[in-house]
Amino acid sequence: MDLANPRAFHEDLFEALRLRHEDALSMVQGMRLIQFLVHQKRLPRALDICEQCLDVSKDFVPHPPALVVTLAEQAQRDKRSSLFARLDDLVERRLPGTDEAASLQFLKARALAEQRQDAAALALMTPLLAREQHPWRARIVALHTALSGLQNRR
Repeated sequence: MDLANPRAFHEDLFEALRLRHEDALSMVQGMRLIQFLVHQKRLPRALDICEQCLDVSKDFVPHPPALVVTLAEQAQRDKRSSLFARLDDLVERRLPGTDEAASLQFLKARALAEQRQDAAALALMTPLLAREQHPWRARIVALHTALSGLQNRR
């Protein structure tokens, strides 16, 4: 199918399904729309759609699950802390022990470090050191090292 404006098509279909209270179908379309928007680098809009999907179902998980991390990072950049908390809760409930869960823990620790809550951030970071195969391994080690250095100077 060759669409002149694929974004408008996906957006309109998502909205039409939501207005008709076709929750299951709107979740499927929301997933497609989020994937499309992320691919188009329209992360703030993808985050809006994700929030709408979470409003319909607190168990909505974007697919692939790595999208949750991308959306959580955008939520932090946009200072949408309540939405970040919802994504974090979702990951803790639906994806415990995964790389996505570790990534969100890292993001929480980084936010705490930015707020100068170094001890709390370090407490979140320490268990992450055991995840030697995590894609963010270098970032995890760097933040842990920096936080440890700050703790040792006090």
